[in-house]
Amino acid sequence: MWKRIGISAAVIAALVAVYYNVVPANSVFVPKCPIKMLTTLSCPSCGAQRFMHALFNGNIAEAFAYNYFLVIALPYLIILFIGWILPKGNEARETINAKVGNRFVAYTYLCLYFIWFAIRNILGI
Repeated sequence: MWKRIGISAAVIAALVAVYYNVVPANSVFVPKCPIKMLTTLSCPSCGAQRFMHALFNGNIAEAFAYNYFLVIALPYLIILFIGWILPKGNEARETINAKVGNRFVAYTYLCLYFIWFAIRNILGI
């Protein structure tokens, strides 16, 4: 468990350091969205890097303006991450995995993902 927590903390600290200091739109070192490069369509995750940069610099409203879907996605992904980081056999982990890893919840999230993909490209958001 401690190994997972240590590795996770190091990765999160590195991401915070990078996205706090680097403006993704102006950097050649930050990866670009392959879907947008190939199709010119904005994928549901487009804007996530600019979102992180704005969020880590304290611009919460600006962050959510880059990608509205992250209002739904972040809590879901954070809960999944907490379920992953907890030790096996932990009652909280089993509860999280049973509820968030439930097929209905996962399929609902997946459907919302593709609905957002359509909406953001039709409306140009």
